[in-house]
Amino acid sequence: MPSSTSPAEPARRRIRAALDDARRQLAVMRPAQLTDGSWFQLILQRSARRHVERRSRIDAVTRWQRRHPDLCHDGLMDRVVQQTTRRAALVGGTSGALISAAELAAIGTLGSTISAAFLMVLAELAVIERLQARMVFTLAELHGHRVSPDDLHDVGLLYGNVLKVKGATRAAAWARDGTVAAFRLIGVRFMQRAFVRYGVPILSIGLGSGMNYLMTRSLGRHARRSFEHRTHADAHLALIDQQIDAQEDALRRLLMALMGLMAAADGRLDRRERDLLRRTLDRLTIDGTPRDALIEALEMPEETIFESLRALGDDHAFREVVLELLALMAVSDGRLVPAEIALLDRLSGVCGLPFDEAELRARYRSFLRDG
Repeated sequence: MPSSTSPAEPARRRIRAALDDARRQLAVMRPAQLTDGSWFQLILQRSARRHVERRSRIDAVTRWQRRHPDLCHDGLMDRVVQQTTRRAALVGGTSGALISAAELAAIGTLGSTISAAFLMVLAELAVIERLQARMVFTLAELHGHRVSPDDLHDVGLLYGNVLKVKGATRAAAWARDGTVAAFRLIGVRFMQRAFVRYGVPILSIGLGSGMNYLMTRSLGRHARRSFEHRTHADAHLALIDQQIDAQEDALRRLLMALMGLMAAADGRLDRRERDLLRRTLDRLTIDGTPRDALIEALEMPEETIFESLRALGDDHAFREVVLELLALMAVSDGRLVPAEIALLDRLSGVCGLPFDEAELRARYRSFLRDG
């Protein structure tokens, strides 16, 4: 289990600084821009301009090649996606930890008054979007394409596809400037995904990490296939997207199954665990996985779950994210019983990650009543 004083701490400090910066930028926008989804296009355009400015000094491809001279072209793209997904997971956990239950109660205040918590949630989305945009731009350049801040149509279609935004393609084709209406739809969907996770404050940290990881991973994979097969027919791209979506659905079902396994480990379903399972269902359904399939995943046999976890291969980051979320679930009801400890220990072995019960108790001492 990653320690609170782990090597990731410097990254968390940088993320906190990025969240503060994003919150300041969002605070000067008009309330309508924050609530109708317009903020998404503004942040994306700024990210594109920043990328172009940085490219004038040293382009991303050269920087990645210098940093990883041992990697082939495909390996370099894999590393870009892997690093971005890890950072996206850290953003979700860091942001969740900074939003208190009291602040969450004020999120519903929209209109002319924007609550501090609302701005923090949007700041998380803005930081995630910047990370994802940088990933997409870098993947495009690795395939010989250049993204212009004045033409983000293709990036919009990628987001619309990954977020399952109905009408995004049509809006991108017909709206003024090609993407205005599409990006508003995407911005609103981005917000829906974020807010559905809050309500169980401590568990929102782990859920945010997992959801950000899965979405960023999916976006990276869609972007790679899109740039690799740009010259192919739309029907070919649609088939590739279906294959990627099927793989992402399998990961979401596995996440649901693991959460159900942990929730049932102590023989009782705590209210907070029940709330988290419901919110996870809502969030993963928004992401496009059929609700019935997710509910069926809760009945997945234990050995099938472990076998699916073993089959993840080199997806080490996903295992870390899942294990952290399950640890949070285990302590959320204020107890850590032997059955939960045994399950975490077994899961850690399957994931190839260390598990230290004493370290886990020390990290979550404020939540636990039995230690």
